[in-house]
Amino acid sequence: MKRQSRATAESIRNIFAAFERSEAEVLALLAELYHPDIEFQDPIQEVRGRDAFIEANRRLIRRAQKLRFVVHDVVESGDRIVAAWRFSFLTRMGPELQAEAMSYMTLRDGLIVRHRDYWDPAGAVLVKIPGVRTLYRKVLDALA
Repeated sequence: MKRQSRATAESIRNIFAAFERSEAEVLALLAELYHPDIEFQDPIQEVRGRDAFIEANRRLIRRAQKLRFVVHDVVESGDRIVAAWRFSFLTRMGPELQAEAMSYMTLRDGLIVRHRDYWDPAGAVLVKIPGVRTLYRKVLDALA
């Protein structure tokens, strides 16, 4: 694998694609492109430090029967990268969860030092419960 010196829009696409290929490839890319002092946050967790971030991703991969990310767009500007994507997560014990998401990343020394994911965890779970999907969508429409 070619060593990359800087996180770029292309390298972010490569990370998302690697989730479908190999745990080892994903974890190697994360180790290469994330700063040792990475601060990661999403709706369900907050992680500090590259080792902890890599371990969180290892757990995610191992909990999935299938894990897929479809990247809609990645924009790189200076020391910022923003990605829009959709994930599908088929758990080992239950339904497939899906959600539209965005990542906002900040670079330091060419490596990702802050990474914040935005997605709706309630929507990913609630829409799988019979009868709740319609009600949940009506509530969201009423709030819009």
